[in-house]
Amino acid sequence: MKISVPLILLFSIIFFSRHVAAQVGIGTITPNPKAVLDLRSPGNNQGFLVPKLTTAQRNAIAGLSAQDNGLMVYDTDDQKFYFWQTNQWLPLRVGSDVALTAGTGISITGNTISAVDTSPTNEIQDLQLVGGSLKITGNTTATSINLAPFSGTNTDEQTLAFNATSGQLSISNGNSVTITAAPTGPAGGVLSGTYPNPAIANNAIAPGKITPSTANGQVLTTVGGITQWSNLPTTSTPSLDAVLGAGNDAGGRSALGLSAVSINWGKTDPASGALNVRGAQYVGFTTIATDIYDVKDNDYLIITAVTAKPMEIRLPKASGYTGRILIIRSTARNSGEAVRVTSSELIDGSSASEALYYQTNIAYSITVISDGTTWLTINRAVTPIKG
Repeated sequence: MKISVPLILLFSIIFFSRHVAAQVGIGTITPNPKAVLDLRSPGNNQGFLVPKLTTAQRNAIAGLSAQDNGLMVYDTDDQKFYFWQTNQWLPLRVGSDVALTAGTGISITGNTISAVDTSPTNEIQDLQLVGGSLKITGNTTATSINLAPFSGTNTDEQTLAFNATSGQLSISNGNSVTITAAPTGPAGGVLSGTYPNPAIANNAIAPGKITPSTANGQVLTTVGGITQWSNLPTTSTPSLDAVLGAGNDAGGRSALGLSAVSINWGKTDPASGALNVRGAQYVGFTTIATDIYDVKDNDYLIITAVTAKPMEIRLPKASGYTGRILIIRSTARNSGEAVRVTSSELIDGSSASEALYYQTNIAYSITVISDGTTWLTINRAVTPIKG
C-alpha cells in the first residue's frame, strides 16, 4: 500500500527537523551525519526522482541567479539532466555527448587534436650537422657544437674512395681495404676478345701448361699416359699387330694371331662386306624347330626349320630393347609351314602377324628394329627371280 505525503507536509517535517537535528533521514533513523538529507530505499529497489520539466518550463523559471547554483531538473524534451550555473542552464553530458573544449595552443577538429603555434618565436626546429658543426635550424641565437675534436676517433668527416688503378678502397682518416678489380678492355696473350668474356686465341698454347717442342716436325702424343712431343714415324702406317701390341694401348697384353683377322669386301658390291676370321665368315645364329619360340636376349639371327605346321616367333616388348635388331629367316616352302612373327605391340603400326615362307616374290625373311615403342621392319628379303 502506497502512502502519498502532501508536499506541504514534507516541507513541514523538514522544517521541523531543522530544529531537532542537523540531518534528516527518510527511510532510515540513522541518517548520514555528513548529509543534510539522507534518502534510503527500504527494499533497495527505489531511487530519487527529480522534478521533470519541458524545455519551455525550465526556461520559464524566473529570478534565478548565482545563489541558485546547483538547482537540478530533468528536461523531458532533451532527455537530459540540467543544473543551474551562475547565469545559465548546463546539461550533464555522458558518453558520446561529452564535448572537449580546446584550450590555448590546441585545436580540436572532429576526432583530431592538434597543436596550434601561437608564438612566432617558438618555431619548429631541427638538429643539423654541417661538416663538423652541430647546430639548431631556425634559431640564430642557438650555440652550435663543434665536433671537429672528435675527428679521427670516430667516423665523422670521413670519406670513402676507390682507386680503380690500384684496386684500393680507402677511408680518409681511417684504414684502407684493397679490392681486386675485374679486368676490362682487350684481352692479350693466349686470350682474344675483350673482358669480361675473353676467348682462347686460335692456335694458342698456354705457357706453363704445354711447353712448345724444341724441334720442328714433332707431333703431340701420349706414351704410357704421359703427354709428350714425338717424332713422326719414318716407316709406313704401322700394322694392327704393331699398334695393339705396343705399350699400354692393348691393356698390357700382346695381340696374337692378328694376321688371321681381316676385313674383306665383296668383289661385285664394294658397299657390302663381312668380318672374316681365318678367311671364314662368322656370325652367331639361332636355329629353332618348336611350335612357339620367345625371342631371347642373345638372339640376333633366327633361322626356323621346316615343320608340318606353322610356327610362331614372339617378339619381346619394344620398350626394353630400344635399337635392337633381329633377323628372322624361314625355310618353309608353303603357308602350311609358314613362320608367323607376332608381337603384343604393333609391327609397322599393324597388329597383323608376319607370315614367312618361300615363294616367288613373297617375303621369306624380315629384319626388324625396336624404336622403344614399337617394332619396325627395316628390310624384307624376297626370293630372287630366276631368269
